[in-house]
Amino acid sequence: MIKQTSFGHAAEPALEKHPAWENLLTLLQEQLGPQIFDSWFRAIQCTKVDEVAKEIHVRAGRVTKDWVTNYYTELLND
Repeated sequence: MIKQTSFGHAAEPALEKHPAWENLLTLLQEQLGPQIFDSWFRAIQCTKVDEVAKEIHVRAGRVTKDWVTNYYTELLND
């Protein structure tokens, strides 16, 4: 599951590079193609990976967050 927060919140955790996030980005780029990936997923940043809960916490701008939530939730939850 992907947990989303918006940019601009105080005291946000440092961004992480995590294998689970990197693997997800690779799969998304392969499935969606470079144009869609670059438009909607490239700017999303991973803030935390909770392997116990199987969650990736991310932050993104409001428009990106809304678009990805509306159109890609099912894909991300698979």
